[in-house]
Amino acid sequence: MHGLKWVYGFIFILFIGSPLFGQDSSWLDSLKHKTSLDGYVKYMHTVILPGTDTTDMITDNFIHNRLNLEWNISKHWTFNTSMRNRLFWGELVRLSNDAFTSLGDDPGFLDLSILWTSGDSYALHTIFDRMYFTYEKGKWNVTVGRHRI
Repeated sequence: MHGLKWVYGFIFILFIGSPLFGQDSSWLDSLKHKTSLDGYVKYMHTVILPGTDTTDMITDNFIHNRLNLEWNISKHWTFNTSMRNRLFWGELVRLSNDAFTSLGDDPGFLDLSILWTSGDSYALHTIFDRMYFTYEKGKWNVTVGRHRI
């Protein structure tokens, strides 16, 4: 586990809960007009038949959630961040547990990944896989940070 787990938890709560708290605050009202939050949740169940004998099937379950936040800071500056929350459980996790427990290892410049918990047949993982600033003015468009290419 990371020593900064509480920081990730705070960012997670802020990311999820900021629209819910302080409904009377004027700064929040102005922030609402400058931000957008969207995302999705999906569930996938997988059955793997490794051979011709159907009794040897391997099952796996996966809940995936993505949240995207965009903040229009000013006329020229925008901040974007996206996070994935993933819950894996089933026989595939049990059979390849080392692969799932290494999910919390982020080799990027900033470690923006956390493996909240894992066991013999489950793993819960969060990663901020996109976090960048964009400057746009005229023909110039400069993006700095972690983003999908």
